[in-house]
Amino acid sequence: MVQVGNQLDCLVLMQLGSVDATVTDNALGAGQVAQDPTIHLVGGLMDSETYGVAMKLGENDLVRRVNAVLDQFRADQWSSEYQTWLSAAMGPSSGPPNVTYAG
Repeated sequence: MVQVGNQLDCLVLMQLGSVDATVTDNALGAGQVAQDPTIHLVGGLMDSETYGVAMKLGENDLVRRVNAVLDQFRADQWSSEYQTWLSAAMGPSSGPPNVTYAG
């Protein structure tokens, strides 16, 4: 087993033949497949994942702006980006995941 300090090193280690496999989350694994067609995802989803964006407490205008940009991306570009970068590795999607805003 090799421990890495940075998830990005996993793809390089596989390409160099230093490791046979890595365990990673779904999005990072799909990103590795998009970068190198010799990489294949095997097995199923390990769990449901939640991602977030952190901002300084009290920066309400920034929070509203970031939320608006993310909403616009989901409406206009998400499906196209998923098809381009993730569908080959993760299969078809019924659309963007549900969003929960905190704060």
